[in-house]
Order: sequence, then structure tokens, then C-alpha cells
Amino acid sequence: VFAFETAHWMGMPHTNHTRFVEVFLNGEYIGVYQLTEKIEIQKNRVDIDKERGLLMVFDQDDGPNLSPDAHDNFWSEVYNLPMCVKEPEDLTPEQIDSIKSEFAILENVIKRRDYEQLNQLVDIPSFISILQLHEFVYNVEIDAPRSLYVYRDKDGKYTFGPVWDYDAAYDFDWNNW
Repeated sequence: VFAFETAHWMGMPHTNHTRFVEVFLNGEYIGVYQLTEKIEIQKNRVDIDKERGLLMVFDQDDGPNLSPDAHDNFWSEVYNLPMCVKEPEDLTPEQIDSIKSEFAILENVIKRRDYEQLNQLVDIPSFISILQLHEFVYNVEIDAPRSLYVYRDKDGKYTFGPVWDYDAAYDFDWNNW
């Protein structure tokens, strides 16, 4: 909850609302949980063009490493990052290849350290904000990577967010999980 509230405070767009709920299952109290919205392209969520917008996540779990049979993921061409296309859904292999190629353009710009072109392709303030938030809460998932969303509206810039899944934050240690 702290990560979501911090993201709101930082002015990060499309940050989910969140609240605590007490959960009972079959009449038995099982604890207090965090309830939040699903990340998706919708008017009050990630408000971008439903037909031509793109919502992806850098994620080991949804990517080709741990979900090899899914048809919505790929390894990025330059940095070999596990990527999953969340929306649009039901893409053809050719459409996934096109998204992969477009993303490779961004990766090559980063590799060449072409900061002028990078500024044309990426919303830099959103990238800085997501890095700052991960530092504030010491989220180690950025290294895996897991649950790191990025979206692009029509022919716009890649924008980092919305924030999601901070269960590996606050000095979490993968070795003691």
C-alpha cells in the first residue's frame, strides 16, 4: 500500500487505488489483504487507445522463461528481457514479432547511448519516477525483472507504469524466500 500511495504522491499516472480488506473464506477469518484494480487499458485505468495502444510488462513469470506456452510473450532482441504483451489481447505471431521489432529499436537506442533519440521514444520522467519508487521501497523485482509495466499510446512514447506488485520490496531476500 505504501508503494501505491507513494506513486500517487509522486503524481505517477494510472496508479491503482488500493484499500485493505478483511477476508473470510467459508466463514473462517484468513486475514487482512490489499485489494486493488486490475491493470488494463480502460478509461479509468491505463487511459490509452484500446485499439492502437500497447500495454506490456517486463516479467519472468508472464514471459517466455516461466510461461513458455503463452503466445503473448517474447525475449527482447538486444537485452534478452522477458516481455509479455498484456494488451491488445489475442495477437497473431506476426503482431508479436512487430512489437518485438519495435521494442528492439528502443533497446538499440539505449545500447548506442543516443539520448536525443531516447528522449523521442521514452517518457523520461516516467522512467525516473519508476526508478525512484523502486529505490524508495527497495524493490528487488526490478532486477529479475518482474511486474514492471510499460505502455505506449498509438504512436507515442514508451511510458513506465503503472506500478504493480511490491511483494519483493522492503529488503526482501530471494535466498530466504
